[in-house]
Amino acid sequence: MAKRDKLIASVRARIAALRGPNGSLDPILDREAMAEARSLSRFAAEGDLEAASVLGTLHWLRYRALPEGDDELDLQAAVHWFALVFPHHPEDLPDDMYPHVAAVAEPAGGDPEAWNDEAVSLMQTPRAAVWEEVVARAVQLMAMAVEATPEDHPDRRGYLSNLGLVARRLYGFTGDPDHLDLAVKAGRASMAGLRPGSPDRAAVLSNFSMALRARADRTGSVDELEESVEIGRAAVAAAPPGSRGHAKHLSSLCAGLVRLFERAGSAADLDEAVEAGRLAVEVTAPEDPDLASHLSNLGAALQARFRLAGDLSDIDDALDMARRSVAVTPKVHPDRASILANLAVVGTVRYGHTGVVDDLDEVIDARREALALTPLDRPTAVDLRAALAVSLNERFEHGGNVADLDESESIWRQLIEAGTPGGPELGKYQTALGVTLRSRAELTGSTEDLDEAARLHRQALHAVADHPVTRAAVLGNLGATLLQRFERAGVIGDINEAVTAFRDAAEPAGDGSDERATDLNNLSTALRVRFERTGATGDIAEAIEAGRRAAAATSASDHIYKKCLSNLSLALHRRYERTGAMADLTEAIDLGRAAVAATLASHPDRAGNLSNLGLTLRARYHRTGVSEDLDDAIAVTREAVAATPDGHLDLGMYLFNLCSLLNARFELEGAGEDLDESIRTARAALDRTPADHPERPLRQASLAVTLVFRYHRTSDPTDLDDAINLGIEVLRGLPPDHPETAQHTATLGFMLLQRFWRTHAQSDIDEAVTQVRRALELLPDDRPDRVRRQPRRRVDVPVRQVRGGGRPGRGAAA
Repeated sequence: MAKRDKLIASVRARIAALRGPNGSLDPILDREAMAEARSLSRFAAEGDLEAASVLGTLHWLRYRALPEGDDELDLQAAVHWFALVFPHHPEDLPDDMYPHVAAVAEPAGGDPEAWNDEAVSLMQTPRAAVWEEVVARAVQLMAMAVEATPEDHPDRRGYLSNLGLVARRLYGFTGDPDHLDLAVKAGRASMAGLRPGSPDRAAVLSNFSMALRARADRTGSVDELEESVEIGRAAVAAAPPGSRGHAKHLSSLCAGLVRLFERAGSAADLDEAVEAGRLAVEVTAPEDPDLASHLSNLGAALQARFRLAGDLSDIDDALDMARRSVAVTPKVHPDRASILANLAVVGTVRYGHTGVVDDLDEVIDARREALALTPLDRPTAVDLRAALAVSLNERFEHGGNVADLDESESIWRQLIEAGTPGGPELGKYQTALGVTLRSRAELTGSTEDLDEAARLHRQALHAVADHPVTRAAVLGNLGATLLQRFERAGVIGDINEAVTAFRDAAEPAGDGSDERATDLNNLSTALRVRFERTGATGDIAEAIEAGRRAAAATSASDHIYKKCLSNLSLALHRRYERTGAMADLTEAIDLGRAAVAATLASHPDRAGNLSNLGLTLRARYHRTGVSEDLDDAIAVTREAVAATPDGHLDLGMYLFNLCSLLNARFELEGAGEDLDESIRTARAALDRTPADHPERPLRQASLAVTLVFRYHRTSDPTDLDDAINLGIEVLRGLPPDHPETAQHTATLGFMLLQRFWRTHAQSDIDEAVTQVRRALELLPDDRPDRVRRQPRRRVDVPVRQVRGGGRPGRGAAA
């Protein structure tokens, strides 16, 4: 043995030299290394596992060091020698050798007990969570053990139960329904002759319960889910209370009850799930490796109950469970990435209801860490990247950080480039990129981004033509993009196509779903916007009807609920402006108050809901003259401004709404403080309005009118000069066919006339006459107000309701 020991020592030294601080390849690549390997191979061939392990490592290192094309023989040699070691000492293999060796290595023993033991040992290694080939080998070994064991043998039931467990795990890798059917078949067979007092009763029942649940998840069978839950309850009853097995079966029952609720909808199932999950966590020791999964299952039950009942304490507890699950999971644990991904999901749900940006920051951090732990060639890595991009979009919507939007755009473009041409996933990524570009266009006013977004959505429609639900998401986003482009450019074809897209999107979704409510809400918005352009009473009636259906399809716990109420309020407000029906305005105010009451103070939607309520209160003030409505309108609009981050896209709009309200109170009460604040507010709003923003001319016009008010009060010529300069900018910025061009032209003429009365400058009176004549030419002959005695004193700023944020227009299509 002296020669054998000397050879092993020499080869180990070569390996150590490569792995040492200098990392030299020469010792493993020179001819003497191969000569020693040939000599050592005689001992390995005779069953010397240490020699086989050293040889496998040497050839594996050479395989990794040699250029592609010269490395094949070393790979074959490494597989050959490691195949001898693997059944006995799988821990000796490098990770990337597992898939090569597991498929070819012979079993360690020649009887069912040995095959079962090897399979159990394999499934207990971390590699079983990574390599499909390891789990496939365990299935093969278990099947051999079952096949070779007589039906009346006492060990056969245990082999069958183990076979069901590993076949279910293999299905998780392959998605092959045959593997799931094998798991159920083996589990059902393991139940034969199972007596109440059998020591393995709880484990056998639990394995079969999980196999049934997995197949029910695939097929949608409620019967199998119900059977799975009943068997899970029996497993809990069969386990000693407080034992580790008892905790595992309780946690499994918790997961099964959540699935059953999702199919059958019984609140009692959720309550039982939470109770079982809490007990599982309570009886599990802090150092138990199963604690993370028990916490995760309880968190899922709490999250489901929150979605049902809307109790924020449930989602708070669910997030706490997710955080604890991450905290007890080692940094190198193979499940850490999925546990982090679960934390991100729960955090996203809570952010959707509370709007607390810290939750969103935590979501993004969790997804980044999960992505760093996931090999890029795994399908889960693609899902994580897409989810990260969605979260970045949402954070941009909250805080306006363009870096988030740029990173999101980069991710979507990479996913599109790597996607399968024409596939449904590609369609999801295309529409998600379109949403990102639409968000940027909202900030920058870029027509190029909007045009590309529309093209991407149309391309995506072809990719998802055979997937109705995804197609509905794409249609919703196409509609949102066209609506935004219409609000920018005013092309009537865009708003017509947007209405059609939203109508089509609402068709596939079932009543009562979030998707249904979102599509109907978006349809209501588009119809209202078209009514504002065309005045078609059929559009506003349909907008209100769609808004009512959207609100009816949601509950107070749904994230879309508040938007539906606020949008319906706006539609009723618009119809009131046309018909003067006080019932519409009263209902609009009631709905606006309900939307605000349902929105947490920290939620980013609160500012928009407050602003919309302010508009309806202002309308009632103009109708009734009740000053309390005007004061309330100012108060809620101030709150909207205060609730909006400085870089937010809508801050300029809220500031101008406040300016308009302050002007109205100045007209009522004559307080100079209101007028001064109105001007400061208007200037601040213009500072936050991009130069090419479509609303900028109207906002300039509003400031000009306010400056004229103050000029009449103080006779300060600077205010009048500033107002005239703004009036000139207004006309430069308005499209030639804008319906209010005549009005703003006349307003400029009147302001020039007022300056003439002060200065008697001939140029002012000449230009005033020119502007008024031009205004008359722009007005149709049949307009009863061809010559207005007063400039318009109120500028309505459209309130955007269709955002497309998290699900691109509906939630991310990705």
